[in-house]
Amino acid sequence: MIDQFLERAGILLETNRADQAEDLIRQALAEEPDNPRALAELARCLMQQEKYADALPPAQQAVAQEPDHPYYLYLLGHAYMFNNQAEKAREMARSALQLAPDSADLYRLLAQLEFQDSRWELALFNAEKGLEFEPDHEGLANLRTMALVKLNRTAEARDTVDSTLYKNPENPAAHANKGWVEIDRGNYAEAQKSFLEALRINPNNEHAREGLKESIKAKNLLYRVVLRYFLWMSKLSEGRQWLVIIGAYVAFRLVRTVANTNPEWQPFLMPLIVVYLFFVYSSWVAQPLSNLILRTHPLGKHALTTDEKNGSTLAALCLASGLLCLLAGYFGGLEAVVLSGGILIALLIPVGGMYSAQAGGSARRWLTVYAAVMAVAGVGGVALGALSADNTLSMLGLGIFGIGMLAYGWVANFVLMRDARRY
Repeated sequence: MIDQFLERAGILLETNRADQAEDLIRQALAEEPDNPRALAELARCLMQQEKYADALPPAQQAVAQEPDHPYYLYLLGHAYMFNNQAEKAREMARSALQLAPDSADLYRLLAQLEFQDSRWELALFNAEKGLEFEPDHEGLANLRTMALVKLNRTAEARDTVDSTLYKNPENPAAHANKGWVEIDRGNYAEAQKSFLEALRINPNNEHAREGLKESIKAKNLLYRVVLRYFLWMSKLSEGRQWLVIIGAYVAFRLVRTVANTNPEWQPFLMPLIVVYLFFVYSSWVAQPLSNLILRTHPLGKHALTTDEKNGSTLAALCLASGLLCLLAGYFGGLEAVVLSGGILIALLIPVGGMYSAQAGGSARRWLTVYAAVMAVAGVGGVALGALSADNTLSMLGLGIFGIGMLAYGWVANFVLMRDARRY
């Protein structure tokens, strides 16, 4: 009877009906609570429903019952991966490989883990090792393509994805990867075609949806510069990303110091300072403002999520109200209103950072609190200065806002990088 339940549940899982499969598996477990196959299938079922925390205990129990079963170790490795325990996931995959050294799926798990940790060479090694045992494994081929792009080996990446599509023209992941390869090559029109084809096959392919938005926005020259920077940074390890950020800031401070102490050099150095500040500002506000423009595009508006639309609306409100305050304050001779306008436009940075984080994640929560504190401190400080003769609280609010702005890039980058390590 248990085998019948599990066979029917397996068919349901293959057809993405995990909720129905879960009912059958739990019926099997009611008869035999320690059945390792049922426990493993329950873990698989829960992971398919993205209930990753719930999937870990049954996967652990299945391995406890049969510690030398490679499939159970494989499932437990996936459960650890989705619960952000990468080292334990690697341990399970390696243990399973000792029992099943020719398993392409186990090499895929290792490749996924290395790719997520920005270890592109190791991700490529494991993808290619798995392909030795199963040359037509589409998941490994796609991971190989992604790793090659990160390693700037785009010609090889293009060959790999073309080979995958030759074997299966209806592979949405391969079409999406081809789109990202073309973006990396600067072929935005070709990239758009690939993303649209991926979405035709699978309308829920988020990798393709993200790419479609970037390929459309890249038609704007200013955004294209920011996009090239994002793509370049994404190919660096976390340590090297920090090296770039810190190095650029140190160079900026050095140039500013030289300009301040050598007035005759200012005409040559000030443009560098302005370009740096403009680029830093643009890197944070580019996403929400470009999404605002994308809402007018016949294809782009359908690719935006509700969350992205909300972010672009909030950015538009900050920008419009800030510009209005600047104009009104300037022509009306109202310094407090001009200052409010500057604060509102500056708030585009924490708004952009907030919506750079995944909705519902810890990074979004922290950056939302940070943005709210800055908004209250900045706008509140101006209001208190205008309404009260005692400027103590006003200066405190504006001081908090100023420090918050200076520290924002460091805090936000730390929070976003930490969140990016999560699966």
